[in-house]
Amino acid sequence: MEGRVGGETEGWLRYQYFLHYAEDSLMPLLVMSPVISRLKSTQVPFFVRPITAVVANRISAQFIFPNAQRHLGFIDGQLATSGGRYLCGDTLSAADILMSFPLIAAKDRWDDMGS
Repeated sequence: MEGRVGGETEGWLRYQYFLHYAEDSLMPLLVMSPVISRLKSTQVPFFVRPITAVVANRISAQFIFPNAQRHLGFIDGQLATSGGRYLCGDTLSAADILMSFPLIAAKDRWDDMGS
C-alpha cells in the first residue's frame, strides 16, 4: 500500500508527531517570550533594568525570534506537503486542533518577537 510505513499511514505518523510537537517544541518557545520580556518591565528595579533589558533583547534576537521563524517555516512546509488542507491530510484531526492553541495564543505576540 502506498504511503504506509510498517502498517501506519503517513497521516497517522504526522498525527502522532504533531500531538507532541505542539506541547514539547512549540509551546516552550512561546512561553519563553513573555517571560523574557518581563526582564524589561517596570517591575525590575530601575538601576538594574538597563542590564536586564540588554539580556532580554539578546535572548530574543539570538534565540527566541530565529527559532519562532524556524517553527513557522516548518509548519508552513508541513501544511504544503500534507496532501490535504490540514496537517495530517484532508481530514481535521486532534493534532490540528492541538496545534491551533499555541498558534492562536501567540498570534498577537509574533510581532513583539522581532522582525
